[in-house]
Amino acid sequence: MKKNNLLVISSLLSILFTSVHVTGDIIYGFEKGGTSNLIILPILALWLYGTLVLTDHKGGYIIILLASLLGLAVPIVHMKGAGLASQVSATIVGYVFVWTTIALGVTSILSIVLSIGGLLRRDRPV
Repeated sequence: MKKNNLLVISSLLSILFTSVHVTGDIIYGFEKGGTSNLIILPILALWLYGTLVLTDHKGGYIIILLASLLGLAVPIVHMKGAGLASQVSATIVGYVFVWTTIALGVTSILSIVLSIGGLLRRDRPV
């Protein structure tokens, strides 16, 4: 599979996991669920645009890199302090919340590595 295809897939998965995670944040009360949460809409839209429209452009790699760094921050923030186990209940919803947090971290790391690789390939003289 081409590296750009892997980058698109990992970035799309990160976008999906981010939206599921934000939903979990609202359900569990980490966020109020008000209009302040709408800031995620332009962030995800820009991330999606960089992933689908600007895939082979330097700008697309940069958007994916920056958004993936934000995505990687999510599990780091949630794992600090008492960790996720104390934050969510032992239900299937809690299980999905923890799983999406871990999956977001993994796909974000992969997207970071692939976007840096894409930027380095683009900057390499022919």
